[in-house]
Amino acid sequence: RSGDHPLSAGISNEDACGVWMCSATDAHGRCLVGVAAVADGMGGGAFGERASSLCIDRILDDTARDLQLLGGALASPTAWVTACRDWLLRLNQEVIDLGTHLTAPNDVGSTLTAVLFAGDRAFLLHAGDSRLYLLRSGGVLRLTRSQTYAEQLHEEIGRAS
Repeated sequence: RSGDHPLSAGISNEDACGVWMCSATDAHGRCLVGVAAVADGMGGGAFGERASSLCIDRILDDTARDLQLLGGALASPTAWVTACRDWLLRLNQEVIDLGTHLTAPNDVGSTLTAVLFAGDRAFLLHAGDSRLYLLRSGGVLRLTRSQTYAEQLHEEIGRAS
């Protein structure tokens, strides 16, 4: 693609990651639009790898294609929250469709954690147990919680103490 810088790579058997940044910058040299994402496939064998790769490919392609939509986040963050939720639902349906195509409708899945940057704003897409942390001024803050039974039990024990 002309004018943008995609990077996508497999990390391990079922992991995938990707980064996309628009080459346009603001007056301070900051990238106007970008995305960084990680996905961890579930389901065993090649199916998890295919699901995580699908998620990363779609995130990178959709971001590059829909620059106008991303730029609109600066004007309407509320609309962008709805757009991010709809985006996750579409990705989820594509993973379900992939499982059906592979004749394993209940055995294909992927986590997804992505940060979309639009100007001075950042938006988080998150499903599953791939965590996101913010490193700032020497501190570490966990921004997401794992959507797992183990995390639920951990939180319940913490509230009971």
